[in-house]
Amino acid sequence: MDWNVWGRYFVELMLCLPAGLLCLAPVEGRLRRSMGRILLVVGIAITLFAALGALVILRTGWPENVLLIPGMLAFFALYRRLIQVDNLQALFVFLTSAAVMGFCAVFTDVLLAEGEISNMDAAPSWRMAGVQLGTGMLMALLLWPLMKRRVGWLIDSCVQTSAWRIAWLMPLAHLIVFIFMAPQDYHTVLVNRVQMLGVVVSLFLLFLLAFLIELFYRIARSISDSAALREQNNFLAAQAHQYAALNSYIQETRRLRHDFRQHLRVLSGLAAKEDLNALTAYLHEMSGQQIDEYRMIFANPSLNALAGYYDALACANGVVLEWRISLPEALKIPEAEMCVLLGNLLENAIEGAMTRPEGKRSACVICRISGDMLCLVVENGFDGHVRRMKEGFLSTKHPGQGYGLHSVRSTVARHQGTMSVETEDGLFRVSMLMNLPPSG
Repeated sequence: MDWNVWGRYFVELMLCLPAGLLCLAPVEGRLRRSMGRILLVVGIAITLFAALGALVILRTGWPENVLLIPGMLAFFALYRRLIQVDNLQALFVFLTSAAVMGFCAVFTDVLLAEGEISNMDAAPSWRMAGVQLGTGMLMALLLWPLMKRRVGWLIDSCVQTSAWRIAWLMPLAHLIVFIFMAPQDYHTVLVNRVQMLGVVVSLFLLFLLAFLIELFYRIARSISDSAALREQNNFLAAQAHQYAALNSYIQETRRLRHDFRQHLRVLSGLAAKEDLNALTAYLHEMSGQQIDEYRMIFANPSLNALAGYYDALACANGVVLEWRISLPEALKIPEAEMCVLLGNLLENAIEGAMTRPEGKRSACVICRISGDMLCLVVENGFDGHVRRMKEGFLSTKHPGQGYGLHSVRSTVARHQGTMSVETEDGLFRVSMLMNLPPSG
């Protein structure tokens, strides 16, 4: 066996290594194992693939692209086993990394075409293979921030499956173009301005891919910010409603305290006269002057304001809302995040309960902390009719998937928690466990 030729094929196939590293950038917080162990597994797998692939090409004379499809399928299967990401999101990241390496292969082929003319072997020269691998490592380094910050945010926050169904086609199209751009004969690259055109086109396609990723990020960020603003406005409206009720309660209490002195004078006079009948009648009249009780559901003021709003909303719609709460005043997760999560669940629960006849509407909220785990269960009765899809439940307000449960699922995922949705015997239940920062 010609080890020199094998080595050149091996270095060329090692271009998969920077692609594998780039695949890990957006999912750094969603790995099933530690980063060190995954890097070891990826490094060994790619090295074995390059070694065996080089041997197969050397023995059979097949072109390198013959190994492309089976190799990509095997690496994608390994990638899915190492990360906790939806299939379409994983496919987008995987194809984007592959497209970047496709650019590196085409760019070096075109740029170094003149030097390869004198190479009589089918294998690339050491110079070509080395520059190709070095370009791949450089591109992985340059695009790491884009993949980690932009694509990483999209994976964490963009929950619309319809968006990902279209997004993965973008890097796939670039990858296909780069495959077809690979020169079959280096002499054709040197004809007229083909070499210059090839360099410009390949660079343009790379910048176009980066631009489309940035555009995808900005559009998704704008939609997410708008949704967050609507949720924040709902939360502020709930707080305003609760604070108005509290202020009314305080004002009424002040009035009663002021009037109570007069009641004491009347009671003292009736007691001095020993007029028991008048004293009893006056006490009965006083007992009818009551004010609505201000409920303290949560010790945390923000959560209590939100809960008070939905408690009043449930009461107004004939829904019996039961609270089983055991939370401290100080939370270990951001208040705004917890309020959005609870608000989405309560809104869905009340709307679901209202599908039942009056007098049979009920909902229950259970929330407590056990160690460094937050347990939250929200259940409600409903009419038994739900609109399901593969990824979750369809909205009852508009066509397509509901935003509330998707937002909740995204929040739970950010805290490495678990969430389940169950429907049985006219009961809709959402249960979740979330990891909290350890007590320090």
